[in-house]
Amino acid sequence: MVKTQTNYPYFAELLYALQAFIRKVEKPFSIRLRDVKRAIKIFKFFKENFGKFNYVQNNSKIIPPETRSLVLALSLCYLFRLYDQSKHREYRKEMIYIIEKHQKIDKPQSRIEWSKDF
Repeated sequence: MVKTQTNYPYFAELLYALQAFIRKVEKPFSIRLRDVKRAIKIFKFFKENFGKFNYVQNNSKIIPPETRSLVLALSLCYLFRLYDQSKHREYRKEMIYIIEKHQKIDKPQSRIEWSKDF
């Protein structure tokens, strides 16, 4: 469902990992299928709208609109429900690990620098 609706190969892997993270931090039944549907809708919205703009922030490499859309959609659905900053960092580490595994991000940017662009 996720892969066919988003046409983004690792969206499902990110959803699975981030839902497992939220289940670990919150209660196991705190994640629902409507969260997945919401994430897909928000991703599509951002993807359509970020595609209209090309910009560089702080002289850094341009992050593809699809990746930026993915991060923002999943953050809206999962990250912002966490109130503890240490949990935010853990969440971002998990997300960055999966994204970097599937997508080559030009070094010299380190993980920390790359994550600050979001």
